[in-house]
Amino acid sequence: MTLRTMLSEEVSPYLQNLGHQFSGGNSTFTQHMKGARFTIPNAQLLMKVVEEMDEDKILMSTAQDDVVPSGKRAR
Repeated sequence: MTLRTMLSEEVSPYLQNLGHQFSGGNSTFTQHMKGARFTIPNAQLLMKVVEEMDEDKILMSTAQDDVVPSGKRAR
């Protein structure tokens, strides 16, 4: 199974139904997910999205490492 197939056929429907499992369909999340569709048209675009998310994650973790909690000294 490809990543795109798994996202479109398993993850997306799971997320759409998640609100029904916990709130009976009355949550804000459920309302926002109503009618949601997985619309990444091809594997190449999905890979680009994944790569950019990886880059963002690296940038975010680097920025968090640079923050020193108050009361603690940087080493």
